Amino acid sequence: MIFKDKGHTGFDAPDLSELNYFEVYFTNDSENIKLAGMLMLPEGTGAWPVAVIIQGSGPSFRNNGWYLSVAKHLQENGIAVLIPDKRGCEKSEGEWIGANIEELATDASSAIEFIKDHENLMHSHIGLIGMSHGLHHFKTKTYPKGGHGIIDVTSNTMNKEYLNDLVTFIKGIKN
Repeated sequence: MIFKDKGHTGFDAPDLSELNYFEVYFTNDSENIKLAGMLMLPEGTGAWPVAVIIQGSGPSFRNNGWYLSVAKHLQENGIAVLIPDKRGCEKSEGEWIGANIEELATDASSAIEFIKDHENLMHSHIGLIGMSHGLHHFKTKTYPKGGHGIIDVTSNTMNKEYLNDLVTFIKGIKN
């Protein structure tokens, strides 16, 4: 079991192989970097509200159980999820080491622009989920444009009730 905290019931993290996702690629035009990620769509036909999971500090790995648990729960509850690979990690170009918060915020903005290019994703219902230090991207002058809701997720807040609150919050976002 993971994500077990005092007073909270833990739950199992899914394995990446258990999830259906599409490889996606987009460009951070301001930094001239090609970025990649995983787009997870709910079953059925869209348009769906969408959450963008913004990586925390350090390198990013696609098999991160914490991120995948959030993504799976949202996907099962009718929300599309985009998990961009942090620059310099997995299939994204660039280098995260030495990149400042403002530069990383432009990666988040590029992910939002990618969403706006897809008809099956609701542009008026975009939730930005900052995992761990990922929230720091939103405290800059280069706040990711187009984000309609911001959620801070830390390990001590992770439980089923919190995940259900994320679903309610993202579905309630209106532009």
